[in-house]
Amino acid sequence: MTDSILQLGTVGVVTTTNGGLPPEYWAKRAAEQIISVGDQAPAPLREQAHAFKERIESVVLHYMQQAIRSQETR
Repeated sequence: MTDSILQLGTVGVVTTTNGGLPPEYWAKRAAEQIISVGDQAPAPLREQAHAFKERIESVVLHYMQQAIRSQETR
């Protein structure tokens, strides 16, 4: 007989009232999936990575907002 161990990652739940989640939420989630900044990285590298992550979040948010505006004009 073989024993199997199943390990799950962290599970998070977010709820809203009267609507879905805003584009800012999704842009932040996307940036978190695209870029991971290690806690053990040297400080200058970590700072640069955080700045890049913020820029990615900003770009994703911009294009999500553009997509929403485009959809609303249909």
